[in-house]
Amino acid sequence: MFEILTAIGGTVVIIAGLSNWLGKVWATRIASEESQKFQMEFDGIKREKDHLFDTLKSASFRYSDSQFGLYNELWRSLVDLKSSGDSLWEHVSSKKVKDFAVQVQETSDAIERSALLIEDDHYQKLKNIIEQFETFQFGKQRLVDLRSKTIPRQSIDEIRSTIENNRQRKEDFTVLLNELRTHFKGQISGSNIT
Repeated sequence: MFEILTAIGGTVVIIAGLSNWLGKVWATRIASEESQKFQMEFDGIKREKDHLFDTLKSASFRYSDSQFGLYNELWRSLVDLKSSGDSLWEHVSSKKVKDFAVQVQETSDAIERSALLIEDDHYQKLKNIIEQFETFQFGKQRLVDLRSKTIPRQSIDEIRSTIENNRQRKEDFTVLLNELRTHFKGQISGSNIT
């Protein structure tokens, strides 16, 4: 009987050992399968996140490229407007007043085309430039008209007043143009924090 009990005890120990070993193998296999499943889900989420990040990054560069093009177009138009205004300031003639009026309109159009991508305060300042130059243009045309007549004393005072008003508008424009140049450069380089 002792031999039977020893044989049964040895068998039980062997079965218990095999069960323990088999349980560990299955647990490891199940854990490995679950780990692979979670890793696949994680990789999928990571790919989606990377794709979304790349899409946003690409959209940001497209916006920056578009914004750069618009700022560049605006700046070119503003510089042309300044040049035309400087030319008109140096020598007043009906032709220069007309050329200036054309440039004012072209710059106004460039501002409107860019309105969606520029900040509201800069849009307002640019619109103010146009209004100032329309007044500047009117003042220059008034000088042409006054100078073409016989100049009575009151007209000389009006000419001086008109010249002073035009000088102030020209100086205001130069200050605003310098401010916008600094801001545009900051926007293009991405260093402006608004």
